[in-house]
Amino acid sequence: MRTIDEDKCSFIIKQLIAEAREFLHPMSLFVLEVDNLPLGVAAQTSMEINDKWTIYINSDNHDNNYALSHELLHVIGKKAIPSYVMVLSNDDISMIGAELQGYLEHNWILVEQRRRGLEVDEHKLWDGITESIGQDK
Repeated sequence: MRTIDEDKCSFIIKQLIAEAREFLHPMSLFVLEVDNLPLGVAAQTSMEINDKWTIYINSDNHDNNYALSHELLHVIGKKAIPSYVMVLSNDDISMIGAELQGYLEHNWILVEQRRRGLEVDEHKLWDGITESIGQDK
């Protein structure tokens, strides 16, 4: 695991990192490159108890603007998207609520990526989606 070199990031990623850090302040944000993430994902975000947010990006995708911008927009989106769902139990209602919350967030992220001029291949986005549904138990 190693911290990404922000100086080598594209301009838009630098902007998103700065915007996410500004939004999270005084909490901290770290972007780390890792060799392997679970379930073959390109990137993932974690918020820990000590107010430390960490974005893990798979080393194969470290220069992938789509994957990293997606995770950064998950953080930034917290100020724009109300959180309707609090998953308190592992039942059908909670699972449906979590899926609906994810739908809201991911549609906002897709629109925001386009608005900011990022290239998005929508057909590739949905590759393997049926295999991933319900994997987060």
